[in-house]
This record gives sequence, C-alpha cells and structure tokens, in this order.
Amino acid sequence: MNTIDENKIKQYQQLHQEDPSYGSTSLKFIDEISVMIDALKPKSILDYGCGKGSLIEEIERRYPEIICYRYDPSIPEYSTLNVQTADLVINTDVLEHIPVADIDAVLREIASISNNAYFNLHHGKAATMLPSGENAHCTVRSPSWYRKKISNYFDYIELLPGRRYITRVAITFKLHDTDRKKYLDIINRNKINTPFSLSLRFFVKNILRDIFGITINK
Repeated sequence: MNTIDENKIKQYQQLHQEDPSYGSTSLKFIDEISVMIDALKPKSILDYGCGKGSLIEEIERRYPEIICYRYDPSIPEYSTLNVQTADLVINTDVLEHIPVADIDAVLREIASISNNAYFNLHHGKAATMLPSGENAHCTVRSPSWYRKKISNYFDYIELLPGRRYITRVAITFKLHDTDRKKYLDIINRNKINTPFSLSLRFFVKNILRDIFGITINK
C-alpha cells in the first residue's frame, strides 16, 4: 500500500514523465551496495523507492541467484508493493523526498519487510524542483535526526560516511571489520571533495537545528 501523500506522488509521477533521466542516479551506489550484499548474502532484495529501476537491474545482472523486487509509488509499473518479506531492503536517496508526516509510516513499512535495511541519506536541498515549484527534497534533516527516527523501528543502526559531506549511509545490520573497510575504501576512492568551510557550515547548521531548534535555510 502507498504510505505517501497522494498529491506528492502525483508530483513525482509528472517529474518522472517529463524527465527520462530522473530516478536513474542510484546506479552510482552499486559498488558500496555490493559490499553489503556480499556481507549479508541475501536470497531476496527489495529496492524500496527504486525509481526507474537502474540499480536493481544491475544487482540482478551481478547476482542472478538473488530474487529482486521493485517498488516505487511514482512509477506505474512498480507502484504495487507485492512483497511481504525480503532479506534486504535498499533505500537510496528516498527518505529526503518523503514528507515529514509520512516518514514514520515508510520506516514502519520497511521494517515490517526486513530487519536488514540500507539507507542512503541526503541532508541538503536538491538541484531538482517539482512541477509545483517545491524543492524535490522536502525533508532536509541531520544525520542525528535520521538516526533517531530509524532507531524507532530497528534494533540496530550504524551511520557510515557517504561520498559527499552532505550524505550519510545508515545500515541496520552489523558489518564485520573487513567488510566495513571494503566499504570505506570505496567511499574514499569516490569521495567528492568539499571545501572545509562548507563542511563546517553543514555541521554548525545541524547543531543549531538539533540542539537549539534554530533553522537556517540559506
């Protein structure tokens, strides 16, 4: 079932229709996600918020023995969630597109399907605007905010660095040290360097928001 506001879904449906390339960028995460797959050895994977499906298609190509499922309410052919359990749920650049009021329902639904989840989180505004004029990232929150939210539905959570200063990865399963090192090596090889001043500004904004309740939008 859909756990996201129908008006928001219609906005993303229109965006997908107007921009053939939109919803295909998650493929860039295939190498680090492959580390997670190799560590967990799942028999089934659900890509929750799969967009046009480029990432899960590559997973199927690399791991033909794994049963793969797709779900994205804004893509008609994937808009039905037809799986009740999976060994791993991947969620790449999705939660920041979900309205705050719907975040809990989405996390609850993911947790009901699997204890093992991979979240790639973006903590800043998007370059893309919705047809309504709203920024495509409607829930811009700090890593600590997401950690608290996700921990309400999963017994374990670990935050890992992402490729950019403004991204993080949250996993709800434990990695062996060797697998964590493989992941970090991939991130370091692909890291997008950011001036220290921008990184500092990002963390100061998080502290002001999370501790003092002060939001700076610029």
